[in-house]
Amino acid sequence: MYLESLYYAATPYNIITAISIALSNNDTKKSDLYINPQFEGAKDYATRIKELNLFNQVFLIDEYIYLKHWNSSISFFAKFEIVLSYLFPKKVARDIIPNNRIYKKIYSPNKDLICRILHFYHKKNRVENELILYEEGDATYVNDSEIIVNGFDKIIRRLLYRNENTNKLLVYSPELFRRMWGGYQYYELIGLPSIKNVTMILNKVTGYTEEYALSEKVVIIDSLKSFMFDDENIKKIENIYVMINSVFGSNNVIVKRHPKELVPNNPQLRYFDYSNFPFEILFANKEKSFLIVSYLSTAVITPKIIFNEEPYIVLLYKLVDSDYYLPKSDELYGSLQSIYKNKNRIFIPNNVDELRIALETISSEFID
Repeated sequence: MYLESLYYAATPYNIITAISIALSNNDTKKSDLYINPQFEGAKDYATRIKELNLFNQVFLIDEYIYLKHWNSSISFFAKFEIVLSYLFPKKVARDIIPNNRIYKKIYSPNKDLICRILHFYHKKNRVENELILYEEGDATYVNDSEIIVNGFDKIIRRLLYRNENTNKLLVYSPELFRRMWGGYQYYELIGLPSIKNVTMILNKVTGYTEEYALSEKVVIIDSLKSFMFDDENIKKIENIYVMINSVFGSNNVIVKRHPKELVPNNPQLRYFDYSNFPFEILFANKEKSFLIVSYLSTAVITPKIIFNEEPYIVLLYKLVDSDYYLPKSDELYGSLQSIYKNKNRIFIPNNVDELRIALETISSEFID
């Protein structure tokens, strides 16, 4: 059975982007969507998308099959398993693709291993197939290892298949990407369509209702504190949140927790009840702009790169110590600021005094 495209998604952000691409391509009825079940609510997403009849078929990959073929280890045995998958891609394809389906194109979030193996499955069967990568948020802009295959992996694949038929990378902001990487030579950069025009469809896909609407003037995008910080720095960032509360007033501030957070809620703060709901859909449905505060987050860059809007932003990564630090973060947010028309809306304080001044400045300009 020959079909146009295989769209693969492993997060809500992937699903939003994949659907936007498919609708822009006008090939949804000739294509299938495959959802990796690694995130909470994956089954509900698959059910809603099926009910909307957006794609020819929607497949929720079996969790056991996903774990069987995916291994983030860098051990010798993990590499050996990857080589076996490249040699015998049919084993993976048989577990994931039903009824011997064949696709002209595979859309992959970054260089996803399963998508690459499925691409080789097509090549090994002498089927013309194009592997097209699409962005996964800030990691795509700051870490080229997310999209470029190097080292052992690259050598083995060239020996087996010479070259992948892969030369396109879809990003929401080619301008931001070029500012990060200069004269980029690995892929043809293609701008992704804004999701503004398909917000109503994406509301149904994500299950958005009016009860999700954000009315607050300050939204704190919380980090996964239990993973990123020690106890001392968890306390430090919680104190910063309380300071923000005191400047703007508790009724104007809400915290969107990380869905996997283990640290208990701070009783001094108000929390958004739906922590795993994608921020991009909340932003698309906002009635008015709001200040975004975060340590580091894709949510900081998406208002500009997806919607071409410029909310106030305060970044906290210079105030709290963590072993988790995205490479090129300073360059990313400097580049984001450079594509803002109003460059005074992004604040990266070096200390708590600078933070308080920034908050009071924004409060005087932004809060009624």
